[in-house]
Amino acid sequence: MAATVGPPPPNRPASAPRIAVVGGGIAGLAFALAAHRVGLECTVYEKSRQPRDGEAGLQLGPNAVRSLYRLGAGPGLRAVSALPAELDFRRWDDGTSLLRVPIRPGYAERFGAEHHVLLRADLREVLLRLLPAGTVRYGGRCVGLHESADDVRIDFADGASAVADVLIGADGAHSCVRAHTHPYEAPVHSGMDAYRAVVPVGATGLGRAPAVRLWLGTDRHFLCYPVAGGRRVNLVLVAPAESDESWGKPVEAERVARTLAHWDPAVAALIRTCAELHRRPLFDRDPLPSWSTPRTTLIGDAAHPMLPHQAQGACQAIEDALALATLLAHAGRPGIAEALRRYHALRAPRTARVQADSREYGALMHSPAGAAFLAGTTAEELIDLMAPTYAYDIEEQALATAPT
Repeated sequence: MAATVGPPPPNRPASAPRIAVVGGGIAGLAFALAAHRVGLECTVYEKSRQPRDGEAGLQLGPNAVRSLYRLGAGPGLRAVSALPAELDFRRWDDGTSLLRVPIRPGYAERFGAEHHVLLRADLREVLLRLLPAGTVRYGGRCVGLHESADDVRIDFADGASAVADVLIGADGAHSCVRAHTHPYEAPVHSGMDAYRAVVPVGATGLGRAPAVRLWLGTDRHFLCYPVAGGRRVNLVLVAPAESDESWGKPVEAERVARTLAHWDPAVAALIRTCAELHRRPLFDRDPLPSWSTPRTTLIGDAAHPMLPHQAQGACQAIEDALALATLLAHAGRPGIAEALRRYHALRAPRTARVQADSREYGALMHSPAGAAFLAGTTAEELIDLMAPTYAYDIEEQALATAPT
């Protein structure tokens, strides 16, 4: 693994830009940490101390884990993560294994980093603890912005405002920053919803053997993996949407379990370990032609919301964060517009490809062809298919893109 991100480049102008970030989720906090590590001033404005997805799990592939370790997050990350030993694909009806992919130690040996599974809230806390006090300011709900040739002003719902040299929208798929800098285009509902819950590992009967298990069925799939250092289990059912009336509201677990009566009984049993699940719509959007103006840009879901079928949403946000901080560190105030141009040129092709792959993987998983493909391939072949995503080194790419 390459060395930890170091001090600002020696040729960087002394007039470092003042940076404002709207959104204190994973994308915004990862950028703030990357900026701090290269000596940039950064303030994050977040509207809520308790994001609604705090109990959701996520997977971090080696491409993101390498970046987080370089930013000094390794000890914190290891303390709150589970490190699965394998990826186990199963048939929907009887639970027989289609393909088992060894994750440990194979990923670390090939890609230079482990595969971590954890709670989103735990990752946010790890990042927060590494930031200087006062970096994140809560209660700042962006309602407008005004960009001039010299700076950009952010207006908040409480009547306050802030001024910065560059503004970064890290405020999700329904980004306020994007709405004020680009023609409005709503993210597209995929027609699929995710039902989620997190339960104690003791309730599941899975034991403490860490694995990512995925049952594939027509039009839907079920996924479970350990979080919170293996003490809890994240459960996710992805299924066709019913209506938008209960998005974000609890759904009775028994009702969901009954819809899977013909599946492997282990799936319904896992769902019944919780009283309720929370249903969230799955959105993405076609790639945007541009993310930036001369003084604003977007990162994470604000720029490229993607479906979760490749487990790369948070990973690509972390890549964005490291790339943008690296390029801004080489720019200084006079070079902001050029740095944002280089950032988009570097990241847009990569994220567009991952967006498309995530759609394709979802379609494959939800068809009989997916099970047939997995049954007919080897673990080594599947890892080869993952290599362009996992082996990608964003720091190396960003440094190659930065002006010398």
